[in-house]
Amino acid sequence: MTMRTRHKGGAWWLLLLIFLAALLPRVPGLDQFVTTDEPFNIQRSAAVVNAFLQGDFRSTYWHFYPGLTMSWLAGLGMVLQWLGSGAGEPFSQFIQRPFLELMGATRLAHAVLGALCAVGVYALSRRLLGWRVALMGALLVAWDPFVLAHTRVVHVDGPVAVFIGLAVLAFLVHLRDSLARERIVSRWLVLSAVCGGLAALTRSPGPFVAVFVFLVGLADAFMYGARSGRAIFRKRILQLFLWGALAGIVFVALWPALWVDAPGTLQRMIEETFGKVEAGHLVFFMGQSSLDPGPWFYPYVIAFRLTPVVWLGLLGSMVALAWGWLCRTRGAHEDHERASVRIAVLCWLFVIGLLCFAQLSPKKQDRYLLALFPFLDLLAAWGLIWLIGRIAIIPRLLPRLAGYSVASLWAILVVLHAYPVVTHYPYYLAYFNPVMGGLSRAVETTLVGWGEGMEQVASYLNAQPNAANAYVAAVPAQTLLPYFRGRGENFYTNDVALRADWVVLYVSQVQRLAPSPEIVRHFRAQRPDYVVEILGVPYAWIYRGPKLITSSAPDGLHMLRSTPWKDSPLQLIGYRVEVQGDSVVVTLGWYVPVTVPTDYTVSVRLVGGDGRWLAQHDSWPANGLLPTRQLRPGDYLRDIHTLVRSNDWSVQSVQIVIYDAANGAPLGAPVDLPFDEG
Repeated sequence: MTMRTRHKGGAWWLLLLIFLAALLPRVPGLDQFVTTDEPFNIQRSAAVVNAFLQGDFRSTYWHFYPGLTMSWLAGLGMVLQWLGSGAGEPFSQFIQRPFLELMGATRLAHAVLGALCAVGVYALSRRLLGWRVALMGALLVAWDPFVLAHTRVVHVDGPVAVFIGLAVLAFLVHLRDSLARERIVSRWLVLSAVCGGLAALTRSPGPFVAVFVFLVGLADAFMYGARSGRAIFRKRILQLFLWGALAGIVFVALWPALWVDAPGTLQRMIEETFGKVEAGHLVFFMGQSSLDPGPWFYPYVIAFRLTPVVWLGLLGSMVALAWGWLCRTRGAHEDHERASVRIAVLCWLFVIGLLCFAQLSPKKQDRYLLALFPFLDLLAAWGLIWLIGRIAIIPRLLPRLAGYSVASLWAILVVLHAYPVVTHYPYYLAYFNPVMGGLSRAVETTLVGWGEGMEQVASYLNAQPNAANAYVAAVPAQTLLPYFRGRGENFYTNDVALRADWVVLYVSQVQRLAPSPEIVRHFRAQRPDYVVEILGVPYAWIYRGPKLITSSAPDGLHMLRSTPWKDSPLQLIGYRVEVQGDSVVVTLGWYVPVTVPTDYTVSVRLVGGDGRWLAQHDSWPANGLLPTRQLRPGDYLRDIHTLVRSNDWSVQSVQIVIYDAANGAPLGAPVDLPFDEG
């Protein structure tokens, strides 16, 4: 039996081993924590599946992504969970359960797809770059921390990276395979087109596959057409049209909304896509919050997300390309080596092309270019194998030990690459390249945190007295509330923190100073009750809420018999004046009967016996933290103002004025309150 025969016989076993190796780190802890978008994604996926089952095909449009592959994957997980649970309820009712009950099954479907990606990388790249590069490339993809993190959650980024990678590699196999090239339709062309259609059905940058395929295909058609005549050129062009037709069929066949209203659905998708793309997305980069972090964002964050082993391999691939060019000029390169160099060049062109394509939009996130990582891992594998192959002195001096030495080096590199998978479980998203400073440097320079650690916040809060009745302000609250026994709200406006029993600041919120720099700095200046850390880096700070906004009148105030500004949206109902050393602390009680249309400024003035203003404090309520438009009908507000006075002042009264700072117009006449130093 020849080596080739033995390799073919063991191919299925090797594919199975690669699949298991990739699946192993993806399955544990699938219910450990929730990422920011998953509650919405799982619920909307259930709605898409239910709409399809009900025959309401138009409602299978739920987002401009369009995100259908994510929905169908999640639906498959739900079906398997329903069948395995033996539940007597109908499937349409089963998928209406709380998303946390469905999360494990829906995540498992995505994890399996992620593991199949590693298998596909090996099976396709083996025909392009040889089995050694393919095996190492598959293992690098399987244990890439960034790829791993996104292929075990219910989101579109994982599927689109898988389908883009398989579509491009299958098309390159079609071009490389001499028999496939001569057929009008080859299995590799069909596989590429199907995956290309699935990529476009998932999200941007899925459509970039079509751009790359057509550009590379046209270049190939012109190159070979010039050598072999017009018949070959026409065949290549026909193959490209067939690719586009097959991808389009897949796109339409798996999106029921197109069955009933294709023009309207596509128009809506395009309009919403451009609207979202042009709007940008608030990110944190190099210490600044921005809607457009600029052209250096992607090169920086991608490098930060790669492992040092991949860095080394990418450097090796660049050296190998330079070496290949030099050897080609001397005529010393063999045919198969030249072919592998061409494939590496095409992979690099894809990476650079997609990187440039992504720069067209101001809306940027590191995960938007997840599709680059399988190609970077594969290029790194090619570079590492090339570097190992250039260590020629060992085979010459110790031929019997050469195989063991090379195998040991292989194993060491793979283990070093996989090491973060072990040390960062289950928070693979917290991995950043240690050569660039790791997680501690990342929190200073790029956006960190997608919900990991919020389940620890919930665990702490659940252990507090009266947790079931507590109200928490947090961002993103949807990653905390599924585990919390009480209630809560997203901390999207300052007033939410002033209503809450507990306030949670999350790392990405602190980085972006949201919802406002003032409220974040206010809490950060205080000592938190508890800090959740991941890998020694603070991720969440837990504070007791000031409870300045309540549903009943504040305690400890002198209640006014008559309400000033009775017909206004802000009504003064009580006050308290306290002298604390050199300061006068004035506490006001407000009631909000209706929606407040303007952000009013409260002016508190100490008035002397001669009518002069001795001291003045003007700010929004809550020491400048509360724009009054954020108040809701029925709110009661405790508003504290501190003024500094001189000991020789004789204060007669405290005067209160409310006015619109934009135009200076007062809400009503000034109100004078008695000043009592006792």
